[in-house]
Amino acid sequence: YKLAKLVNVKAVYNSLHNIFTWNPGERILNPEFGSKLKTYLYEGINEFTSEQITSEIRRCISEFEPRVNVVKLVNSSTIDDTENNTIVIDIIFTIPSLSRE
Repeated sequence: YKLAKLVNVKAVYNSLHNIFTWNPGERILNPEFGSKLKTYLYEGINEFTSEQITSEIRRCISEFEPRVNVVKLVNSSTIDDTENNTIVIDIIFTIPSLSRE
């Protein structure tokens, strides 16, 4: 039997959420799955760590979510966010099978 892959916005959103919240090695049958974003949790936010986080997000999406094409990753952090050691990244992507952004 073939399993149908659910392709809608909610399914893609849930998949991205799983990718970003799982650490590599937490899934026994797929040990490479996940992101290393939690390693930046206690790092100070500066230009270098911001670029590292953006790069990790881009890598994870391209590796684990073939339904998505990343259009742009935008660091929309403000001075207040940086002072609170927070980073805000907007992910703009398309889902070619749905022709939506």
